[in-house]
Amino acid sequence: GDHLCMQSLGALVGPRNQPQAHSMVSTGSLAYGLLGDVHYDCATYTGQQFSSVDAGTMISPIRPVPPGELHAEAIVVPGLNLSVSRHYSEAPDASGDVLMRYDITNTRSDAVVLGGFGVSAIFDQVFTKRTLDQIATQGSFTDPTMAGSAGYVQVVPAAGVGAVLLMLPDNGTSFEAWRMLLEDPTPRSVTFEGFYSMMVHSATWVDDDWRHGAGAFNPGTSHTIGAGATYSVSFRVRYAIA
Repeated sequence: GDHLCMQSLGALVGPRNQPQAHSMVSTGSLAYGLLGDVHYDCATYTGQQFSSVDAGTMISPIRPVPPGELHAEAIVVPGLNLSVSRHYSEAPDASGDVLMRYDITNTRSDAVVLGGFGVSAIFDQVFTKRTLDQIATQGSFTDPTMAGSAGYVQVVPAAGVGAVLLMLPDNGTSFEAWRMLLEDPTPRSVTFEGFYSMMVHSATWVDDDWRHGAGAFNPGTSHTIGAGATYSVSFRVRYAIA
């Protein structure tokens, strides 16, 4: 359990000044995106003018680490006076899973509407300019199942052998859409289709960006966070031994 837990934590937390084995996305500076970076669309309750925010790499560790947790980070969020933090802890059921929780606190004096909230599922699925041996040893295939609270993302080694990593919504969190990260500058081609985000809420995307497309995966939802209130979403990260 402890070994699997630390493997999962290693896939989540890492230095951002160099590409990780599970991350090839550049943020436009000397930093690289990781699994668990966030994007959201938010508006004041009265104004209903949504603002999109990518709050992936603007993070700082929380010290001391809160009791019972493995790691915690504050995510800098520009505008709208929201406080976002990301917390990692070992699951209490001895499964070896890592729990990844986001606490979103509204520090305003009025309510805000979270019209979209997504967590990036960035894994090494870039096959461009790689040999077959490199793909087999370093690459992976990522497959989503958008089934609400029963959904998951499955990451399988390209060689077809070895542990499978699962990213699962936890504690009432729902996986309602799978959004391509079009803001990611990594060149897309037949050898790399793009990175994606697990959308917990997708109302703004369903109503705007996707309204002329083939339709949404699931009905888009939003969540209203009252003044001074905290809203949490959480996931389990699990290594399933084949």
